[in-house]
Amino acid sequence: MQAIVTKYLGPTNTLPSRIRAVAQRGRKFVNYDCGLSAQENHRAAAIETVERYGWGGTWVYGGLPDGASVWSCVARGDITADLSYLLKDEKFFVAEEEA
Repeated sequence: MQAIVTKYLGPTNTLPSRIRAVAQRGRKFVNYDCGLSAQENHRAAAIETVERYGWGGTWVYGGLPDGASVWSCVARGDITADLSYLLKDEKFFVAEEEA
C-alpha cells in the first residue's frame, strides 16, 4: 500500500486552482471545489486517487510541515468495520477494494 500526498496548487494563467495527489504509483490533479472546505478538497483528491487505482481500506489524514497533507491506509478488510466510528470525521474515509 502506498501513501498519498495532497497539496493545494493555486491558479495560473491557464489552469484553475487544484489539488495535486501524488503516490508512488502516479499522480492526479483534481480541480478545487469552492463549495468544499480546504480539508474536504484534499479528502476528495485522495478518494479519487484511491478509486483510480482500485485501492481499499480505511485512510487517515495527517499534515506535513510544508502545508501538504498525507493520507495513509491504516486498515483493510474486516478491521475496517472496527474503525467505522471514525468516519464521522472528515479526516477519515473507507474505500472498497476492486476485485
